[in-house]
Amino acid sequence: MNKTRLSLCILCILSSSSSSFAAMITIDSVTRTVTTHVTGGTWDSNSISSAGAQNIAATSDGVDSGLASARQNSFLSGGATLDFFIEEDIVVQGSRGFGFAPVNVVAESLVDVTFTIPAEVGAAAFMFDGFYTVIGDQSDGTPSVAWNLAAMGQTTIGGVVLGGTLSSGEATSGTSEQIEASGLLWPGTYNMRLEANMGNNGVGTGSFTTTGAFGAAAFQDMRLTVTPLSPVPEPSSALLLGLGVSLVIRRRR
Repeated sequence: MNKTRLSLCILCILSSSSSSFAAMITIDSVTRTVTTHVTGGTWDSNSISSAGAQNIAATSDGVDSGLASARQNSFLSGGATLDFFIEEDIVVQGSRGFGFAPVNVVAESLVDVTFTIPAEVGAAAFMFDGFYTVIGDQSDGTPSVAWNLAAMGQTTIGGVVLGGTLSSGEATSGTSEQIEASGLLWPGTYNMRLEANMGNNGVGTGSFTTTGAFGAAAFQDMRLTVTPLSPVPEPSSALLLGLGVSLVIRRRR
């Protein structure tokens, strides 16, 4: 084997192995849960703790014509860029049949993701946006939503040290509003949480006191992307560059 071929072999080996050392945005934990219960019915729940595309649902029927349902269909991936988006709504709803007694409903649809931006990645730009919708009030199961994108511990975001909530809120009845936030995230660990509930933001149950009542809460078109501002340098980059220059010189002789 001549020197040119040897250099090419070394270059190929290092190229194939160097990608495994590239710093990535890592997903530390993910919880996607739906839970339902209605007076006279049984509990139903479904929980998944993995990334990728997931579609889960839960439904409970009461003997007195009460109904509770929760569902979500979302996608999550990490790597060079963190990407989360809803393929369908994160939604909960409940109802009471006409002419039937009041019912209590529990319905929750929750997405909770913790991710880490390593020091090697440096600053990353994030975009967090979407909509929430709430239909009904206290007589319709007290539907509500809550959202949160927070730094875990003391992490610098855009020059300001934040140790808690970046963007959070609780909807009022009969509203549909946009959620939007963007900026820089520096190396550290972060948590994103989206929660739709029937029953006072998950505290207690939702009561349907009016016959034929209906309530619902949902997140729509939600998306979180976290993208490094510059490509992450790989450990063998300098060595690869040196080999490339050496190879060109040898070929010209």
